[in-house]
Amino acid sequence: MNVIKTAMAVRLLGTTYHRLFGSVRYGKIPAPSKDSSGDYLWRPRDLADAGVKLCMHQLRKGFGCRAAKILGKSGAAMLHELMRHSSMQVTMDFYANVDDALQDAIVRLT
Repeated sequence: MNVIKTAMAVRLLGTTYHRLFGSVRYGKIPAPSKDSSGDYLWRPRDLADAGVKLCMHQLRKGFGCRAAKILGKSGAAMLHELMRHSSMQVTMDFYANVDDALQDAIVRLT
């Protein structure tokens, strides 16, 4: 089953966590399940019912960002294959900053 984590759901809806969970409380969308880390998982159909319009481009970009975080810079060749970009430069232009942002966040937290 395809699911979307809470942070992405908030961005897609253009709302706040409070309002998102208020929609659940007042029955506008079904309550989400939780994953092993405790984050809520939202079904795309439920978000569509709440007004989110998902397209293949958004889903593809989301996949690429998640894969880039997991693979890191050393996995750029694998990401290039997975995303089927025309050149490695396209892959690096889109996803090299994902790892940099993660590193910056880690530095700020430590």
